[in-house]
Amino acid sequence: MARTQSADTRAGSHTRSGSSSKWRREARPTPGRLLMNGIERGSMSLGAVALLVLALPGLVHVDRFNQAQAQTKLTAKTSTPPDRAEAAAKAAATPAALPRQVVDMVEAILTAVRSGAIADLEDAVDWNEMKPDLGPTFVANPVAYWKALSRDGEGREILEILGKLLAGQPAVVPLGKDIENNRLYVWPAFADTPLSKLRPPEMEALAGLTTAQTLQTMREKDRYAGWRLVIGADGTWHSFRPD
Repeated sequence: MARTQSADTRAGSHTRSGSSSKWRREARPTPGRLLMNGIERGSMSLGAVALLVLALPGLVHVDRFNQAQAQTKLTAKTSTPPDRAEAAAKAAATPAALPRQVVDMVEAILTAVRSGAIADLEDAVDWNEMKPDLGPTFVANPVAYWKALSRDGEGREILEILGKLLAGQPAVVPLGKDIENNRLYVWPAFADTPLSKLRPPEMEALAGLTTAQTLQTMREKDRYAGWRLVIGADGTWHSFRPD
């Protein structure tokens, strides 16, 4: 009889071992289910049963709380990401600060500014069919002209002025009836604004473009009288000259 029980025990152990993967897939037993199993097997005393019955509402609450927490984490992982299409639509609705052609010309000028070599401005000048207006008379050799104007004799002062101008936003001036090329972009933006109407940030930018003495003269005349850079909507470099 003992041998039969031993065999049955081994068989049962083998069956449970073979079914362990199935057990692992089953849901975690609830507190109520644990209580019923303990009572049915007779493995719990009446005192333990009483204590478990008293604690059962709290255990159920904790179990439900844990389930809610798990569901919250799952929802957070699988929630739909923000609508990128809506963000893209808003970005597309905001017009670009400058047309692509203007950006290209500005970048060509700033390339020379970053290099510190006035000769690098020739690339930007050569993009035009005609040379930009640089002064009261026609300038056949812009690089030589800029070097002559600079106090250092190398044109670095001109590059510094261009860099300061392009660091700010331009004014947009309508010109002509050509829909695709009826705008001029003028630096500085306040070039045609009376100085008495400039806001503090604009006055600060103006002070960085000129000397204190020249600024005082401008204040007396209530008008800007410094360097002005003009680029057309099609990327044409129209002019760069002091007023």
